Amino acid sequence: MAQFDFAAVKNEVIANVGTLVTETAKNELLGWFEHTALPYAEEVADAYVKALKEQSATEAGWCKVRDGIVLPTLISVAEFAVEKTLTVLEASVKEAEKPEEAPVETVTIA
Repeated sequence: MAQFDFAAVKNEVIANVGTLVTETAKNELLGWFEHTALPYAEEVADAYVKALKEQSATEAGWCKVRDGIVLPTLISVAEFAVEKTLTVLEASVKEAEKPEEAPVETVTIA
């Protein structure tokens, strides 16, 4: 049975990365992160935070604070920051793609 040469594929992609990094590819990747990856990551983060808070009920001292406050807050802040960054980036890309309006000529009638 023939084995797939992942190293050869990796090397080929690295050698030709310049042809892969286009405005279209970057915009599609940005959209994929915002509309596909982020919702899944948020679901995982929410489940993890829920489990942390449940475990914090049986913890004491620093572990209770860590599991009930510190880690859930860090995860929520990171989630918020990534979501807002992607939203701002996508808005700036859409703004940059808008066609520029031609300046309006004013005519003076004497």
